[in-house]
Amino acid sequence: MFKKVIVKEYSMYNDLIQHQPTETSLSFSKQFKLELFTLEQLKPLKVITYKDDVQARTLIEQKKVDILLNPHLAQGKDPMHSKHSGLNQVLCELARKQDVAIGITLDTCTTPVALGRIFQNVVLCRKYHVPLFLFTFAKNPYELRNPKDLLSFCTLLGMNSSQALTAVSGLTAFLKRKSIK
Repeated sequence: MFKKVIVKEYSMYNDLIQHQPTETSLSFSKQFKLELFTLEQLKPLKVITYKDDVQARTLIEQKKVDILLNPHLAQGKDPMHSKHSGLNQVLCELARKQDVAIGITLDTCTTPVALGRIFQNVVLCRKYHVPLFLFTFAKNPYELRNPKDLLSFCTLLGMNSSQALTAVSGLTAFLKRKSIK
């Protein structure tokens, strides 16, 4: 009846945080099998938040970005029958060709409008094979989340199981592909 999906289990999950790792956050990361990255550690990787489609397109075309963070926060009002999610088919196709990933932070997933835009971005990223990552972007150790909870949240956003696993634990492979770590 149901088709069982076999998913490769990663030994470590990844997360991007805003604070410097403390003893508490390191104990949480060991408990959750979580590898923490700060923005300082990812300096060679160009992580950019943008507000405009034109700016995003020029950044991607000129290879000035590796991860576009929170495209759903783009300026603009939603049209009547669609969402202005910050991504479109042209940006997704360019992102795939230039090996640019899309990043979503958990702290921006607070409103129904943001969740609808994220859902549309998930569909576009799956259709155009653009890597998608989910980060907690924790400001303190108590904002860290269990990776199993993040996997469940990813499936609620419309990701299939392999895409959800890549979103939570694929940053290390992305860094190796970019030859940064």
